[in-house]
Amino acid sequence: MTPTATPRTVSRRDFLKATAASLGSALAPRVFVPHLAHAARHQIVVCSWGGSYQDSQREAFFKPFEKETGIRVVDTSQPDVAKMKAMVDSGNVEWDVVTTGLATVYQLQAQGDYFHPLDYNMIDPKALNGVHASQRDRYGLGTIYYSMNISFRTDVYPKGKHPRSMPEFWDVKKFPGGRTLANVSGLFMTLEHGLLADGVPFDKIYPIDIDRAFASLDRVKPQVVKWWSPGALPIQMLADKEVNLAIAYSGRIQKIREEGVSVDLEWNHGTISSDFWVIPRGTKNFEGAMKFVAFCMRPDRQAHLTRLIHYGPTNQDAFQFIPAERAALLPSAPQNFEKMLLADVKWWAQHRPEVIKRFDAWILK
Repeated sequence: MTPTATPRTVSRRDFLKATAASLGSALAPRVFVPHLAHAARHQIVVCSWGGSYQDSQREAFFKPFEKETGIRVVDTSQPDVAKMKAMVDSGNVEWDVVTTGLATVYQLQAQGDYFHPLDYNMIDPKALNGVHASQRDRYGLGTIYYSMNISFRTDVYPKGKHPRSMPEFWDVKKFPGGRTLANVSGLFMTLEHGLLADGVPFDKIYPIDIDRAFASLDRVKPQVVKWWSPGALPIQMLADKEVNLAIAYSGRIQKIREEGVSVDLEWNHGTISSDFWVIPRGTKNFEGAMKFVAFCMRPDRQAHLTRLIHYGPTNQDAFQFIPAERAALLPSAPQNFEKMLLADVKWWAQHRPEVIKRFDAWILK
């Protein structure tokens, strides 16, 4: 899952469309065009989430990679799950590298063979020394960390007098007024927030006790003005003083604070997730794609990205290139990371449909 967009499950209709496309492709004649094959070896198509994130990637990754390797980067967006599945099923894969959540990878791999295993022999082992094992998967490498945190208006709750934990965020007597929390549809970890508010320690969150999580959400539900999606909504609600408390993306809070809005965040009891670089099966340039992924894992490249946007590097060695005052604003800085819960994407890949169904029914009660 990402901060600005979220994967969706593949519907029966999507599956039937993809199957029809696959049959049509199999029956159609294939024509080999030499100059197109040559071009494919000298360029890669990278699909990401667009917006300011992709603008930052362009400066930190795409342009420097082109300059260093001579391989042209064509970037596009958005990495829709159904579209990616249909590409692979039809044999007409347009994207060589995609950034997406690992839960998406697990969901698709459960349905078939949709991603190339990465060739770790093509990556300098030293470049991965600072990358945690959770960010090194057979099918992908973590590219950024992002987090969701208790956020508040500082003109209502001055720093130090704000909710410092999920139990306090849930405490409507000590901290009265409306709140906004995330709808679970986008793997927003609202169930985890509920369990943290109920006193469950980090190491006991997974596997999630769904009944207990919803019982906790019942307690705060009357004070929730809106269950948000997408991620821009709680930012706007805080800026407009529609609410004084929110669960929101740290990067967005940091950005509007720098723009002069009276907001801040609490790292304690935040939830942290990551996006991954993956390579769809059927890429036209696997070697170029692997070179790109390896390039993006370098500490200096990840450090460059943090100068442009408030996402944390997955390679801890990047912090040697990041000034201390900037590092303090990033979710994967050690002093911030240790206060937050890391998402268990395997659990969500298995249980997301049932959780969404229950949440959608619960919210209407």
